[in-house]
Amino acid sequence: MPKLKHIKKGEKFPTSDSVIEKILKKENKNKEQFIIVYDDAKLKFLETSLLNYIESEVPYHKILQIKYYNEIIWDRKKRYFKYDY
Repeated sequence: MPKLKHIKKGEKFPTSDSVIEKILKKENKNKEQFIIVYDDAKLKFLETSLLNYIESEVPYHKILQIKYYNEIIWDRKKRYFKYDY
């Protein structure tokens, strides 16, 4: 069972950029399998790989979810973060 931590209002919620930094530091993870879901003004929600996102100019505050092998590990709206992905 995944260890999801639902963060309540007032508690410190990890930012998207801190989660991405943590992912990039992990050497044993397949970075191509991380998907970034972000808000686009024209097309609503878009998905791109982590490596493509880093090369793009999309700001971090547009990120809504981060997925690993299509499993959500970070979600801004639901305010949860899976610590052991």
